[in-house]
Amino acid sequence: EPAGWVLHVVGRVTCLACSHACRYLDKVDSAMQQLKRDVDGAPITILTHSAGGWLGRVYLLDFGTEGVDRFVSLGSPHSPPPAGA
Repeated sequence: EPAGWVLHVVGRVTCLACSHACRYLDKVDSAMQQLKRDVDGAPITILTHSAGGWLGRVYLLDFGTEGVDRFVSLGSPHSPPPAGA
């Protein structure tokens, strides 16, 4: 078995309205719960890209970090755009 399991969360969130974001978060939570059962306590690394990084960060804030060893975000929008952009 690998040293850690990786859940690759790649999201293309085209609408950031709460109902849409909640639907994505529910899907991520379902996948995470299954993964936690599958790995039986092994550390989980969440690897994200682009909007998936934003979604992953929101997931960890809302659902907690239990079982998550690392969160890696590549090219993700974690800050608001500059004024006038």
